[in-house]
Amino acid sequence: MTVPTLHTERIPNSPNQDGKKSGASGNPDGSAFFTRIPYPGLDGVLDKMKELADQGKGDPIVREKAVSITKNIPKDPRTNLPNRRNYQQIADAVYMWMKKNIEYINDPDGIEWLQTAKKTIELGYGDCDDQSVLAAALLSSIGVPTRFKVVKANPDRRNAYSHVYLQYHDKDRWKGFDPTLHTKAGDELSDHHIFGSKTVDLSGVEIVNSGNFKLFAGISLVVGISYLAYRHKSHKNI
Repeated sequence: MTVPTLHTERIPNSPNQDGKKSGASGNPDGSAFFTRIPYPGLDGVLDKMKELADQGKGDPIVREKAVSITKNIPKDPRTNLPNRRNYQQIADAVYMWMKKNIEYINDPDGIEWLQTAKKTIELGYGDCDDQSVLAAALLSSIGVPTRFKVVKANPDRRNAYSHVYLQYHDKDRWKGFDPTLHTKAGDELSDHHIFGSKTVDLSGVEIVNSGNFKLFAGISLVVGISYLAYRHKSHKNI
């Protein structure tokens, strides 16, 4: 997948990287630096999600959280320590932790908003793409292969991608991981509820397509250290 070349420009009133504001308003603690770039299309959104997942799985704070979450999974009888070779047990523990600790919160109206895995842990909320990034970072930080799956699942808009969730690889097959819609790791939308799908392997750049691909015009991208927001004029996708 080709990463688009993007032009950046400063957003008025956003803080500089050193925390000094470029205008009269902004984050008073200077904790976020934003630039605005043209919307790169759905592939670009997925690229950014992959980038955030890659960043998260290499973050010591995220890895420590994953180790902490899985400390009480069943033990390996050979070592009497948590069996982190069992990907299903890891997925179950991370899933239940997210169900209990990460609320589903819609994006701001008119904005497709992405945030880092560490920021989602800090805030305790996020929508489907934020939770997919967090789940990918937590699972892959301790060795579980993951990928994103974006689907067309709205019967009123069958040609539009409407939802994204994570899948993890266990025992030679991909399993769903979607705490925003389901009750346990392994659950996901059935094929007859999906009108098209696209997967992004997070260990590489493989993209598998089915159905039609749709781009949107009149859209811009806002990028920050802690947050990413995809702002557009008409309607939200994933």
